[in-house]
Amino acid sequence: MGRQRSSIQSLQAEGYSARLAEPGDFQGIYNINTNVYWGLDYLPHYYQQFLKQSNRVCAVCVKQEQIVCFVILHVIDNGETILSEAARTHPLHQGKSLPGFTREYVRKYIKEKWPKVSLIKYVQRETLENLAKQEADPLVKILLRTHYVSFQVTTETLSNLLHTNRIPNCPAADQIGNILPLTMDETKDVLQNGTHWEHLFPTGTVIVNWECFNVTKLDNIGEIIERISTCFIMKSQQNNNRIQSLSFGTQYSTKYGDVYDIDYYGDLDINSLIGQFLSHMIHLERSSKESKVFPAVHFPREIPLEAAKYALDKVLTGFEYGRWGHGGSIASEKDGDLNIPFLPYGSSSL
Repeated sequence: MGRQRSSIQSLQAEGYSARLAEPGDFQGIYNINTNVYWGLDYLPHYYQQFLKQSNRVCAVCVKQEQIVCFVILHVIDNGETILSEAARTHPLHQGKSLPGFTREYVRKYIKEKWPKVSLIKYVQRETLENLAKQEADPLVKILLRTHYVSFQVTTETLSNLLHTNRIPNCPAADQIGNILPLTMDETKDVLQNGTHWEHLFPTGTVIVNWECFNVTKLDNIGEIIERISTCFIMKSQQNNNRIQSLSFGTQYSTKYGDVYDIDYYGDLDINSLIGQFLSHMIHLERSSKESKVFPAVHFPREIPLEAAKYALDKVLTGFEYGRWGHGGSIASEKDGDLNIPFLPYGSSSL
């Protein structure tokens, strides 16, 4: 016999209701779980900004005036796709399908405003073993696979690394001089230039700070620019018009210090990857006022994880592995027909 799943009617009968989130809801949303991502949650930094974005719908589920669930559905890809993110449910209310209940409220709102939506996308960061199970799901299309390595380091140690010649002589460090920062306007020009897509973004998908976008849909370029803090490129020494590698940096504050995510694209070369990483560390050391920072680098799955970890460890004196450790991320999509409810209206079983 299947496990019974809550329905819209049964949850309403229990006193649950859903509505759009408001600016004054933040503390209640934060109290759902104050240790999301081990305290490195991005939502406190972005919440008020998210509410102001016309294509991002934030909703809460409430019982007896307590916020017990929160979801975001972000409309991207020229209004054809919803990106599900930042969902969280209070521990005492888990197992009741509350995210589905809350998304069902949002579904009807989105269906009226964006009738072309037909896909739903997700970005997940997990161990490679857990991701393998999801990648085997025949109903899910994988858009992009990456590896990642996360670190934590005091800003004092980071400064010592960068300013006391503690970076060992290696081909990766030698590449820093060839890596150039771009303004946001220059970054926009690069992303809109289709001649770079095949080498930098062979699947057409980029992941930027937990969100995935189809870079060939030009309406997404503004979304990418809005999320990133900086961008670096390395051009070919033989052909100045060819970009060998590109990386986005996204920086946000948390209660424990600044998180800095680096998303790397281009040459499947560890020296290029590390050169880009060090360029971002120079930027981070200048921009962060915190005593501790949490950098992480994400790179194509074709670059072996263990080889990248080994090479990074040799260069990053004094760095420790971060709370995420190391593993992989996937961007995926599946059918998002808004005519199909997220949760049944009557009783059902899984």
